[in-house]
Amino acid sequence: MTSIAPRNELIAGIQATAQTNTNHGERVIIPNADTGELSGYAYFKHAFNKLVIEEGLRYNYYTLTTQERGQLEGIGFMPEINKTFHTIDGSLKRKVRREFSLKYHLSSALFVISALKT
Repeated sequence: MTSIAPRNELIAGIQATAQTNTNHGERVIIPNADTGELSGYAYFKHAFNKLVIEEGLRYNYYTLTTQERGQLEGIGFMPEINKTFHTIDGSLKRKVRREFSLKYHLSSALFVISALKT
């Protein structure tokens, strides 16, 4: 967190995750998969006498890779998936006194589970 001016704050950063799912059992419900996510975000807060305005912006880059499993027409077949997703989220919050605030959020949605459907 950085104080830019007496009543202004800026928070910015990056976040990264990587995950591997490997099945060791006989029955596979979720395919072996590698996922990765890289995000960058910034949050800015302006404070006035009785009004506080907060703004935020976030970008996400997400990858999903799986391996084909089973036979094409067989029971339990899982196709190979290699997809990339991009999302942008933004928010704006207005707060007047402690008892009243309005928050607006806009997003290009990311639902990873839908990538498993072919």
